[in-house]
Amino acid sequence: MKRTPVVNLLKEVAQVLWAGIHADRSNEDVFAFDEGHGGVQFTAPGLFQQVNRPLNHVLQALVLRHVQLQAPLRVLDLFCGSGNFTLALARALPTVVFDGVEVDVSAIRVAKFSAKHNGIQNVNFTASPVEKYFQKKRWSYSRCRT
Repeated sequence: MKRTPVVNLLKEVAQVLWAGIHADRSNEDVFAFDEGHGGVQFTAPGLFQQVNRPLNHVLQALVLRHVQLQAPLRVLDLFCGSGNFTLALARALPTVVFDGVEVDVSAIRVAKFSAKHNGIQNVNFTASPVEKYFQKKRWSYSRCRT
């Protein structure tokens, strides 16, 4: 019996329910999912999203506060998905450079679309397994303490 990957099954589902959005999105490439922190977050059928939007906004604000306390020049967001945290932080901190890394090419495509739509220029998105990304890039880092 041949197994169909879950992502393919999700893309085939015509009726989707994400955070109160219930509509046929099967023919849409990218659509607006959420508005928060002064911008629009986009998604696509089959991509993971934080479905509890009010809680997601709280989490974004908490992460933003942590980053502000550290005052970094650059932030690396591993497993960034379609840029949920990366874009919210980049909008709020335009003098900081943000790098988002995600293995899912579709998620990175949506993240780049969201950045362009919102005029966010201080963010870079890379589609790559994290291990390969670190083999190609050199990073020095400090750990945030909570």
